Amino acid sequence: MLKEFDLPQELVDRIVDELEDDRITLKNLVLVSRSFRERARHHLLRVFTLRQYSDHELHLISHLFSEASPIPLSVRSLRIHPFNPLLNDILPLLRNVSHVHIHTGFGEVLRSPGFAQVLSTYPLTTLRVGEHRGLHPATSTSIHYGDFFHFVRCLPQKIEYVSLMYGYTCKHPSAGDISTIKGPSVGTIEPSLSWTKAAHLSS
Repeated sequence: MLKEFDLPQELVDRIVDELEDDRITLKNLVLVSRSFRERARHHLLRVFTLRQYSDHELHLISHLFSEASPIPLSVRSLRIHPFNPLLNDILPLLRNVSHVHIHTGFGEVLRSPGFAQVLSTYPLTTLRVGEHRGLHPATSTSIHYGDFFHFVRCLPQKIEYVSLMYGYTCKHPSAGDISTIKGPSVGTIEPSLSWTKAAHLSS
């Protein structure tokens, strides 16, 4: 590692800020000097993806994101691909998340009792569910009708954008009553409409 730079930390931070979208350079800066490390890591973690990690790897991430660490506060955009119940130990530590994209595993999300409550504590403005790539129009995931609308009700009222990017089959408790929500025909749901629709359809 190089000798520390004889520059004010504020100036070093401004230099790193100019490189906030250059992830390769940021990764190199983390290794160069302690003066660069914290600010570079802050930008690297701004968009954080929780992929298909093993349980052991998720426990390591949970330890890294311990309550005494400032690291999770850097995360602004969270991508989940797929959902794992062990994420319930990590998600409450990410208190500054404004964008969440659940690529796969939305059914598991709905069955996780604490997930919607965690989202309600975020300064969340955007929620995306599913993904466009390589999905046949008939692709759908079976989710419970009541669980879905309970989830919608728990979303923060300040949310600005909700997007369902592929089809979900919502099963109503009534026998044989099945409705399908299809993106992109649903696409973007205006928040005010989503609350009204949830209240109407679940009554």
